Amino acid sequence: MTTYIEAYLHSLRDLPNDIHRAYALIGVTDEKVSQLKVELQNKYEEVYKMAAEDKASPSDFAKKLSSIRQDQKFLHSLNEDKIQLVEQAAYYVNSFMTRLDRVSFIEMISICAICSLYSLHRI
Repeated sequence: MTTYIEAYLHSLRDLPNDIHRAYALIGVTDEKVSQLKVELQNKYEEVYKMAAEDKASPSDFAKKLSSIRQDQKFLHSLNEDKIQLVEQAAYYVNSFMTRLDRVSFIEMISICAICSLYSLHRI
């Protein structure tokens, strides 16, 4: 059975990995967003060409617009995921900072207690 302090120290050790993983996921999601934006730009250009040439059938035009709309929805979903990942990373960082502040405060109290014991012992 682990003590509270051991569990607390274990959670501190794991927290930076959680932060690293969150930022890595943000990077992966951002790369997907960038790729999808390039694909969407290409599809926009195809639609402009189709409209300018006036040779495309209405069904082809509708299929292309439908495909663009699906990609836009997916892009929106990826951006929402990225926002959630950023919020999660911010939570991890704030949590880690709070824990560091608590540990520093406890260490400071311990040092003060040791110093006062030492000064009482010298008297």
